[in-house]
Amino acid sequence: MKKTFLEIGSIILAIMIIFTGCSSANLNSEGYVNNNLPINSTEVSVSHTTTTQTTTDLTNIEKDGILYMVEEEKLAHDVYSYLYDLWGLTIFKNIQSSEQTHMSEVLGLIEKYGLVAPSTLYKQGVFTDPHLQQLYNDLTTQGSKSIVDALKVGALIEETDIIDLKSYINNTDKNDIKTVYTNLMNGSKNHLRAFVSQLSSNGIKYAPVLLSVEEYNAIVGTSNGSSNGKGNFGKSGGH
Repeated sequence: MKKTFLEIGSIILAIMIIFTGCSSANLNSEGYVNNNLPINSTEVSVSHTTTTQTTTDLTNIEKDGILYMVEEEKLAHDVYSYLYDLWGLTIFKNIQSSEQTHMSEVLGLIEKYGLVAPSTLYKQGVFTDPHLQQLYNDLTTQGSKSIVDALKVGALIEETDIIDLKSYINNTDKNDIKTVYTNLMNGSKNHLRAFVSQLSSNGIKYAPVLLSVEEYNAIVGTSNGSSNGKGNFGKSGGH
């Protein structure tokens, strides 16, 4: 939720001091597959839902949550797109594609409930929410420092998604919304494991920034310590 990202703003500043160290076919100029996302906010057409309901069927928390989560998933997509272009790591390309699927799932809820998608949804690195815009700027800056920083940025994004999705799941009684958010959260857990694994295979132990140690270990397991092997940043990827 917004509170989480406000907290991350200050965390990012600390991290910036501490850190030292899928096909591309049919992509438009903004890095989105043309068939999967609308070209503007009035052309949301997603096949996940068939019954149109109204915004009066939603609480304010549910409305805000759906519109916020579509941009939060866009944040992940856009940061990973930027980092893939910068570092060429397959993991960013693979997960970027997955994040686009997540956006489409939330767009299905936007269509179903008659909400209006953010007007900047198809623009790379541009957000209607000022906190997400600042976070995108901070994360891309941090991820530009080194490959290690970039992978840690990815892990931090996935931690944030897990926390926010869990909160939104707990604040709705609608099964369709819960199902979408649960799918997204499971995807974020897979992505977190992928980033942690990539770091670990290169001798770097990732410490959770937002999740509790207990919750983090439940997701990635406790065997994420430093590896003796040198690993290879170039080719591994996760979905």
